[in-house]
Amino acid sequence: MKKDERVTGQEINGILYRFITVKPKRFFGTKDYWVGEAKVTITNPERTLIDGLVAPKYCGDWAEVYSAFESQLSRLDLDKMVEYSTRLDAAVVKRLGWILEKLGVEGSILRRLESVPIRSYRVLN
Repeated sequence: MKKDERVTGQEINGILYRFITVKPKRFFGTKDYWVGEAKVTITNPERTLIDGLVAPKYCGDWAEVYSAFESQLSRLDLDKMVEYSTRLDAAVVKRLGWILEKLGVEGSILRRLESVPIRSYRVLN
């Protein structure tokens, strides 16, 4: 393979899997598991949903992301989600705040998200 060529995906059993490159500083919220002799790194539920806010197009779009938040809200560590979102960017923080507000979350979690300044207008998607 030439240096400038990249494998962007691979089809397995009729399903196309795409490879998404993640910068090292954005690689957090994971846990290593052993499957036989292979070590597999998987994101925790909070990080998985934050990734849905970063790039909803890879998660079935906004309806699926919202549905995942709605079905898992009681199981999520919201403090961890606030921490993860602030490690990324203000747009992710605001998207998280929007979803949590729509789902009825109140109090200090929303206040922490509201306190993050945003420097420009960003659309939800």
